[in-house]
Amino acid sequence: GPATSTSSTNGLAIAAFIVSIALNGVIGLILGYVARRQINESHQGGRRLAIAAIVIGWVEIGLGLAAAIVYVVLWLRTRVPIKSGRLSGTSGTIAWSSTASFRIPGCSRSRAAAMFAPLEKPTALTRPASKP
Repeated sequence: GPATSTSSTNGLAIAAFIVSIALNGVIGLILGYVARRQINESHQGGRRLAIAAIVIGWVEIGLGLAAAIVYVVLWLRTRVPIKSGRLSGTSGTIAWSSTASFRIPGCSRSRAAAMFAPLEKPTALTRPASKP
């Protein structure tokens, strides 16, 4: 039959479960491991809550990693390459390489390429005349 326990439920196990669901899976995961160790040492109740917090924490980490991988893959597939160039002026030189790229939301590749076409030719940077 079910084990009966007269001891109280471990408070950290309760907190771990709530935190893992409501706030942060990683913090809930850590609290769940600490609560499980406390429960093993003190024979308190709450083992299932601690294990649930651990499982929820690992699931949230897995989903977060999967979302990050999907985001990076989609970003790599939709980026706009920028050609190499160099801008020189009195305040220094700005250079960029062909490996730099980004995407402009709501802007087609051809429109973005047209926007950056003027940057292909070196242009002198000028400072506004200083007032005495």
